[in-house]
Amino acid sequence: LHQEWKNSVHLASLCHVLASENAGVDPGEALLAGLICDIGKFPILHFAENFPRKYWNPEDLQAALETLHRRVGVYVLARWDFPRELTELPMIAEEWLHNSGPKLTLSDIVILAKLHSYIGTPKSYGLPTINSIPAFGKLEGGGLNPEHTLNVLHAAKEKTAHSMSLLQG
Repeated sequence: LHQEWKNSVHLASLCHVLASENAGVDPGEALLAGLICDIGKFPILHFAENFPRKYWNPEDLQAALETLHRRVGVYVLARWDFPRELTELPMIAEEWLHNSGPKLTLSDIVILAKLHSYIGTPKSYGLPTINSIPAFGKLEGGGLNPEHTLNVLHAAKEKTAHSMSLLQG
């Protein structure tokens, strides 16, 4: 649970940085979107934590997370009466070829942030190149280059560290 929380805060920081650098998406909304797009993982992890360990193993839990977290996330957000734009985020956060239309949207920011969050991790294997996803072409200034990507990651790392210190008291 703690690791997923850290991942959500990092993703939220990436979303905030990307939205801050591009007009059309409110950075505060982007921060919220990053925090909630994987919210479906938390009820599953909580359930597993409270379910006798003899009935599951880490591989089963990982498979359940991969299979269920998107639908659980949509369900949770719908039950909490979140707006449709936010409720659909768990289903499209990793749909790299999702095209929301001609203008940069909250879903585009989340997709770009998710892709950035996987850089340098085992999840980066098999990902599309960033310039091949529709959201990339909607960024101001022609998108991201390697140097800009490093700056985004560095800025998000600083925001994540600051956010985690605030949240931990």
